[in-house]
Amino acid sequence: MFFKYYSIISFFVNLDLISCSTNTDFRNFLSQDPYLNYNKKIFPKTAQSDQIIVSMKYSLLAVTSMDETLGQIALAGFIEASWTNDLLKTWAADIDEIVIPQDNVWKPSLTLDNTVETAKELGYRSNKIRINKDGTNTWKVGIVSHTSCSVDLSHYPFDTHTCGLQFIPWGYTEEQVSMLL
Repeated sequence: MFFKYYSIISFFVNLDLISCSTNTDFRNFLSQDPYLNYNKKIFPKTAQSDQIIVSMKYSLLAVTSMDETLGQIALAGFIEASWTNDLLKTWAADIDEIVIPQDNVWKPSLTLDNTVETAKELGYRSNKIRINKDGTNTWKVGIVSHTSCSVDLSHYPFDTHTCGLQFIPWGYTEEQVSMLL
């Protein structure tokens, strides 16, 4: 019983430490630098010759199908990618982070390289990118992949298989965009 009341009292005491931004704060942010003069077509490094490092984490949700004869596997999962955008950091507004549609900022044009379908860039217009005040961009995107995966069933049921997903930053060289998995 004491813990329950203590938690409620602690919540109200710490309530004044929470800083909330209003829609007016966000509107003001969008009308001043760095966002006012931001152009998503410009590579997001102060020095255009610098390399951007994209950290990626893939989380598998399900194996939706496996065709041993064709050597193909279909997977459902999501990717969390993060990088630093030098052109969108250290703003003056009292906002720690913003969440905006992916089409409004630069993002790596990630493509599944070993697909058995037509190669296409990941993401949809409805996906959002979270941008922190320190310039860290975080992008979570779902993916249903159909990739090649050779299987050898000669040791069934004691066989194991490794099927890799190969992502590339379409249109960029390794000197421009480095992928960390």
